[in-house]
Amino acid sequence: MSSVEDPSANTLSGGSFRVTDITRNVGVANAGASTTRYYPSLDTVKDAADVLLTGARGDRAAVARASSRRTR
Repeated sequence: MSSVEDPSANTLSGGSFRVTDITRNVGVANAGASTTRYYPSLDTVKDAADVLLTGARGDRAAVARASSRRTR
């Protein structure tokens, strides 16, 4: 993720907030399609305490060195 909107108190009860992410193919070969999912965490380790949020974004196959940025 490149940025996360500061969620309001309503977010805790089913509200929404915006997330901007960048997906990059840093390789020298084309990459297949991928899906980005969001697991907010209090640290840098994904574990059982991190809950999957609803909402994901799919990316088409990416050519070498390509990137895409999206805000949801």
